[in-house]
Amino acid sequence: SNGEITLKPEVSLNAEEYSMFTLRIYIVDNANDQISQHYIKVSVNNINEAPTFTLSNRMVDDTAAAGTLIGALVSTDAEGDDVTFALSGADAEMFFLDPETNEIRFADGVTVNTNSQVSFNVTITALDSFGLESSEDISIEVNLAPTDITLDTNLAQESVRGAAIGQLHVTDENVSCLLYTSDAADD
Repeated sequence: SNGEITLKPEVSLNAEEYSMFTLRIYIVDNANDQISQHYIKVSVNNINEAPTFTLSNRMVDDTAAAGTLIGALVSTDAEGDDVTFALSGADAEMFFLDPETNEIRFADGVTVNTNSQVSFNVTITALDSFGLESSEDISIEVNLAPTDITLDTNLAQESVRGAAIGQLHVTDENVSCLLYTSDAADD
């Protein structure tokens, strides 16, 4: 061996978790049949990492208007640095970001017109106090009601419990998986 100490490929160090390690090193002298043991302290340098963030909600009702809350931004910074947010992108002027609450709302004068736009694209950037940043392109979607609901048949055989009546087909711009409920009496 050349005496070099390296981390295993699957191991990485994080100073926020462990700032120092103690290694126990064995030195074996086969020629003289001797073993020696030594302890070495290894300090882990803390590097500043970019903040991460989440947006609590990305869907708004089709009745949304100026001042309607979209969602709140929550940041995580491994070093505990202060984090500020900025909005940019194609539709950023449609929104207001409150620097005190980190809430995103529709800006003054904005009216949602689902005939012309049902999705708004912005870039959210989180910046820590040391200049590191992370950005994410976000689509804020208008939650439209299903546009078409059909039943492929509506016949049920008499006296057959649990018989299939038909297959529902729903067209919904926002989701591909729907939950169906019925308020029909179970007679």
